[in-house]
Amino acid sequence: MADARLLALSGHLRRSGRDGDSLVEPSRCALSAPLRVGVAGCHRQTTRKLGGHNFSSALAVNPDVDIVAVFDHGVQTRAAFIECWQNSTAGAQLESHDTVEGMLASARPDVVVIAARQTLHAEMIEAAVGAGVRGILVDKPLCTSLLECDRIIHACESAGVPLLYALDRRFSSRWAALRATVAAGAVGAVRSVAVTGVSNTVNHGCHYTDIALGLIGDPEPVWVSAQLVADAVREWAPPPPADTASLDPASYCTVGFSNGAVATFSPAGSLGVDIVGSQIMPPPT
Repeated sequence: MADARLLALSGHLRRSGRDGDSLVEPSRCALSAPLRVGVAGCHRQTTRKLGGHNFSSALAVNPDVDIVAVFDHGVQTRAAFIECWQNSTAGAQLESHDTVEGMLASARPDVVVIAARQTLHAEMIEAAVGAGVRGILVDKPLCTSLLECDRIIHACESAGVPLLYALDRRFSSRWAALRATVAAGAVGAVRSVAVTGVSNTVNHGCHYTDIALGLIGDPEPVWVSAQLVADAVREWAPPPPADTASLDPASYCTVGFSNGAVATFSPAGSLGVDIVGSQIMPPPT
């Protein structure tokens, strides 16, 4: 589904500015030339097969987009990307770069797809905004600290650059159906959403935070209380390289929102969502 969202991105960016808080519909816009796209971080985009994080598979079938450049620290990864996508877009000769700054300066893309490690997202977004891009798609998770998040928001807002955050599960059919049912008033006003079975806090937890936000109506968070799962925290020594659970441990987390709703996230149990509303949902007929 991230691929479908990216297909719409070229339509959203077919103008240089913003129209208030609205986005221009793709069918109402016209391009004099395809949007030039640079890809920063490509290790999951070296195949034409549709799949999670493979944004290039959507870009390649959009006639309004040309993939023009790639950055990745891995020489072999860049070579595999170019071999896969070199002839996928009309008129574009793919450039290969070992720094994101070099890619931005040489290729001058209109849009940048950032799919590198999340600890690099803030500096890459700042570099892209500084280079004058017209839009940014960033893979999840967005970042790993509030300071990085503030930097990202400030950079994009101050320059008026649209930022699309690729949290695709909100748009999967089952979650979209549940969100539509709740929005139609099935349980009245949502008072709380409890998500169970969240295996880690950042890499997968961001999906379920976003799903809960969608169910509640996307209010602003007001307060957060959380505790990392104790047996996943290493206080006295760095974790071994294979111990990924200690790098991104699970947590018990509660978030209060501006509309009075509360969301909780827990690693316990199987994956599921419980919703409490202001009225009882009638039984199915």
